[in-house]
Amino acid sequence: MRQNLGWAIGYNSIALPIAAGVFEPVFGLVLRPEIAALSMSGSSLLVAVNALLLKRLPLPEPPVEADTVPATPARPTAPVH
Repeated sequence: MRQNLGWAIGYNSIALPIAAGVFEPVFGLVLRPEIAALSMSGSSLLVAVNALLLKRLPLPEPPVEADTVPATPARPTAPVH
């Protein structure tokens, strides 16, 4: 999740100002709307692929405490009339 957040923040902080024309007066750098849309789609694709790769990540086992007793289910009691 942190990697996906990093990708999204990185892309949005760089590509969106370029697409909005913020750097045009200084650097003459601007993205056409079609290219900006394609790069946004590519960013979404990267985030989705990265999320799918998390399935391969081995998760650590939860710690087992020696002094805990497994819970037994409570027995149903008969209703009192």
